[in-house]
Amino acid sequence: MCVSYYPTLSGSSADVKQMIGDQSFGQWLELDLTLVQLWESRSIRPKTLYYSPQGMEEGATERMGCLLPEITRRRIIDLAKWI
Repeated sequence: MCVSYYPTLSGSSADVKQMIGDQSFGQWLELDLTLVQLWESRSIRPKTLYYSPQGMEEGATERMGCLLPEITRRRIIDLAKWI
């Protein structure tokens, strides 16, 4: 799954939901739940690739935390910059 980069994609989940739309936000939350279930049942640790323009890498964890709140909260996700 790929989501476009938004420099303002930070803050509350409500802001993100409004920015990407209800349906897309719901799909991200469904993915979040599925990844948590995989981790709980199979000890699979997801790795997420992200892309940020030069100089905007800071805050990637917070942005992913809005889209995948549970696996981010549990710290069961590895973030890797996609070059």
